[in-house]
Parts: sequence; C-alpha cells; structure tokens
Amino acid sequence: MADNDNEDTRRLQVLDELASLRLRVSELEASLGIPPADPLAIGLVALASNCVYVAQDGIIRLASPGFQDLVHFSASELEGMHVAALVHPDEAAAVKKMFVERPGEDPRGPGPFRVVTQQGDIRWVVGTVIPVRYRGVPATLGLLVDITEFTQSLPGLLAKE
Repeated sequence: MADNDNEDTRRLQVLDELASLRLRVSELEASLGIPPADPLAIGLVALASNCVYVAQDGIIRLASPGFQDLVHFSASELEGMHVAALVHPDEAAAVKKMFVERPGEDPRGPGPFRVVTQQGDIRWVVGTVIPVRYRGVPATLGLLVDITEFTQSLPGLLAKE
C-alpha cells in the first residue's frame, strides 16, 4: 500500500511540475507575441489514430499517434523534423512538386509516394495536404493513408485476372 501511496504522490508532483512548465512556456510565448496553440487542434491531432501532422515551413509541429506509428518516430523526435526527411529520396522532387509547387490548389493531393521509417523500412502512402493556421501562422495539415499492404498485394491480384 505504501508503494502505491508513494507512486501516487510522485505522479501528482510530476503533474504539478508539468503544469508549472506549461504555464511558463505560455508566459514566454505571450511575451514574444506568439499566439497560444488552439487546444482543439492539439486535441484533435493528439487523438487521431489516422496519420495526421501539422507542419510550418515544412517543419513538423504536431504528429498524431497514427503518424508516429507509421514512421516509427516519437512525437518529440518528429517535432522539429522536416517533412521531406521522411520522403523516399527517389520521390522527393515529385512529392515537392505535388504538394508544394501547386499554387492555388487547396487541398493538394491526393498522391501516392513512399516514406522511410526510422528503421529504414519503406511504407507506401497516399497523401493530401490542406492549408491551415497553427498558432496564428500559416501551416499545412497533412493527411496520410498507409497503402503498403495494398501495393504489396496488387501484383498477386492482377495476376489472378
């Protein structure tokens, strides 16, 4: 019982410390004129089981658990990473053209391409990007669907026809 009490006490201390740190970050951001993050947007991305991310100037700011599972990176590893670092090198130019260099087309996509996981595995995805605002600054909401199993089964399906 004492172990549970110690664990509960420690958990409350950590939560208090976290709340204090979040308050300090909010104060620093406010002093710099950075608008607060929209809790609804953060909550939607955090709860999304689908592959969803928010990026600004190509830098990932938020990543859903589904996106983290797809590429095998944690949220903290993804935040600050350039989206292009996850795209297969053979397709980087095509993905850039598909999603970045198509002005006036909102949303952009869908388009199939490969991503590379942290372990170096290749996953096929179909991606769409939508312009949004995050923290008062233009951003991109990326939506990906993992089609790896489909692409792997396609030759067998076509052979049956």
